[in-house]
Amino acid sequence: MTAQPTLWQRVKTQVRERLQIIDAQSQRVVSVFMIWLLGDVAFAVLPVVVMSVLMTMVGHEFNEFLLLKEWSFAAIVLYGVAIRKLIKLKVEIQLEPRSPKLDTGVQFHVLLVIMAVLVLALVVLAELESVGPLNTDSLEVAQMVLFGISLFAVWQAVWYEENWHEMIKSRSRASQTVWFFRYAKVQVDEAFIRANRLNDALEHLASRKSDSTDEEPMLRRRREKLIAETLTAIERLKVTLAESEERLRHATSTNAA
Repeated sequence: MTAQPTLWQRVKTQVRERLQIIDAQSQRVVSVFMIWLLGDVAFAVLPVVVMSVLMTMVGHEFNEFLLLKEWSFAAIVLYGVAIRKLIKLKVEIQLEPRSPKLDTGVQFHVLLVIMAVLVLALVVLAELESVGPLNTDSLEVAQMVLFGISLFAVWQAVWYEENWHEMIKSRSRASQTVWFFRYAKVQVDEAFIRANRLNDALEHLASRKSDSTDEEPMLRRRREKLIAETLTAIERLKVTLAESEERLRHATSTNAA
């Protein structure tokens, strides 16, 4: 008979497993942070850093630093990055043709971009002194709030972009199976829509009558090259579809067993 582990051994095993989980999570957080900082934020914040150094050298006050229009510029750029990443998530991994969460997120970020542009316009007007006195304190607060939200928006988008596969793995096995089947169906529907667009384009080409005798040699060679590349791509697509059908049948029989 094998000896039963003691209470101390069970505690040590559980502590070791928890530490491994924490270590994996911390590594993931550090990885996302580096991508967030060096991949997107650093380039948007660089003009603000340069302006802060210059204003420090010439002796401007910190209040004037918070009123720099570069804060709004950086916020607009970061909101654009967040919107691009959300649209990428929407196209690549969403299960429904219309996802309320992603659609609402994109629309909310567009609203924030509009607000940042309005604040930027007011900051520029205050800088030019082309209108009456403006409440610069409110403009500073608005710029800082919008800039802070933009940093969080990019962080959230990067986190979901880098960890969505881990979120799927964290589900139960049955839930994962249903998710992948739904994902496969969405991809098939998208392929069907693109195939219909291809047929529409080819039908439009077939209805056009062109006089090939007056066609320039360079255009003729380019047209023939495009035709050959399109036919090759269609053949590859046929092979891929056949492989996908075979794998789907195998996955169906495996999960039905």
